[in-house]
Amino acid sequence: MGENYFKVIAEDGNEYPYHQNNLALIVAAGQTKDVLFTPNNSGYYPIFDRKLGLKNYLQTMGGMLAYLRVKSTNEFTLNVSKTGTGAGKVIVSGIPGGIDCGNDCTETYNENTVIRLKAIPDINSIFVGWSGGCTGNGDCEITLSSNITVIANFAPLTNIIVNNPNGGEILKTGSNYLIKWQAPSNASRFSIFYSLNNGSSWNLITKNITRRDYFWNIPAIKNNTKKAKIKVIGYNTSNAQVGIDSSDLPFSIEVVKVTSPDISGFVFTSGSPWQITWETFMTIQPVASTVIQYSTNGGLTWKTLVTLTGNPGSYSGVVPSVTKTTTKGLVRVLLRN
Repeated sequence: MGENYFKVIAEDGNEYPYHQNNLALIVAAGQTKDVLFTPNNSGYYPIFDRKLGLKNYLQTMGGMLAYLRVKSTNEFTLNVSKTGTGAGKVIVSGIPGGIDCGNDCTETYNENTVIRLKAIPDINSIFVGWSGGCTGNGDCEITLSSNITVIANFAPLTNIIVNNPNGGEILKTGSNYLIKWQAPSNASRFSIFYSLNNGSSWNLITKNITRRDYFWNIPAIKNNTKKAKIKVIGYNTSNAQVGIDSSDLPFSIEVVKVTSPDISGFVFTSGSPWQITWETFMTIQPVASTVIQYSTNGGLTWKTLVTLTGNPGSYSGVVPSVTKTTTKGLVRVLLRN
C-alpha cells in the first residue's frame, strides 16, 4: 500500500509535521481532529475504535472494526437474494464487510475483491445451499470480476439438529458446557441425554426444558472416554415426539490429563531424568493413590513405573530402561480410590 499516507490536521488548521502509514488517535470528549488519508493504492483500509471496546459481527474483541474503501477503476455489484420457505440471513464474513441480508443485500465492491459470504439460518430453519454465483452449502467465496447474484436457500426444520457438541470436542469433568441444538417450530420442550459408549446406552441430563440450549455441568466419570455423545429429543404440546438427533461424531470427556509429556516429538534416553505432570478434574471419589505407567508399543501393553500416595500432580524420576529404541512411547496416569 505504500508508506506515509496519513496527514493529521490539528484543531487550529495546521498540519502535524509528520506523515504515517499507521495512525492512532486519542480524542477527548468534545474534541475533533481531521485526518487526510491519501493511499497509494485502491483497497480496503481497517479502522478500529478500541476505546469503546466494541466488536463487529464475527470479529474478535479489541475494538469496533470498519473498512474504509478506496475505489478502484472498475467496480462490480454483488447482489444477494434468499429463497425457500425457511428464514435466515447472509453476511459478509471478515474483510471488507458490507452485506448484511437481512436488510442490506446489495453492495458495490472493488474489482477482484475476495468476498466470503456466510449463511445464518434462523432458529427454526436450516440453510440448504447456494445457487447463482455459488454452489454447495458451506461458506461462499467469490472473487468479483463481474456483477454477480448469489442466492441462499433456507428451509424450515423438520427434525432436531444437535449443533454442539457434535464431535471432536474435549470436555473436562466438573466444567460447564453449553449444549446447543435447532428444532422445528412445533417442538415446545426437550429432553437431553449423554452417552459414554458411542450411543450404546444413554443417561438423562434433564427434561422438560423449553430453551434450545442448556448449560451442562459435566459429571464425574470413572475413566477418560473418547466415545461421548449428546442426544436431544423434542416434544410438542401434546407430548408427541417431533424430533430426535445426537452428536454426529463422538467427543471426549477427561477426568485426568497428562500435561507433560503431552505431544509427540519428545526424545528421552534411558536413565536420564524426566518429569511427568498431569491435571486432575472432578473425580467420583477422593484420590488415594496415583499409578504412572508407560508403554513402548503405542499403548498395546503397559508397565507400571511408580505408584504414588495421593495425587501430587507431578513425578520426577528417571527414564526406564528399554531393550531397543522406540518411537511409540506413551505415558498414562491412573487415579485410584
